[in-house]
Amino acid sequence: MYVLPTLLLGLAALTAAKPASNQAICQRKSANTQSGTYNAIQTFCGRGDFDYTSSYASRGVINKGNGVGAHVFLSTHSCQPGLSHTMPKDYCYLFFYAACAKGDKKGFGLSKNAQGGCIWAHTESH
Repeated sequence: MYVLPTLLLGLAALTAAKPASNQAICQRKSANTQSGTYNAIQTFCGRGDFDYTSSYASRGVINKGNGVGAHVFLSTHSCQPGLSHTMPKDYCYLFFYAACAKGDKKGFGLSKNAQGGCIWAHTESH
């Protein structure tokens, strides 16, 4: 008798409990504060795979936004020799969305990679 209502209630709880992705959180923070962080990430990572030790990576991208400008870039810290220096486009997005989502209300923050934390993704005010 109570199987269908219980099942429907359980399904509703599952769909409601799904957490927002880092991308969605970053996009919302950027839009709410007009920080330009999300668009800077799109520009920076959108160019495709790149060498994370390059001047492009360390210089990064600045997006003025409609309010506070955002600067996104990578820095390296004691990376082991022999590691590939390629930053795949998809990983770049994931890396920077995590920094933005875990950062402050404007999406300004820092994320360190899993390989010993030698690559840092920065999202900061400009």
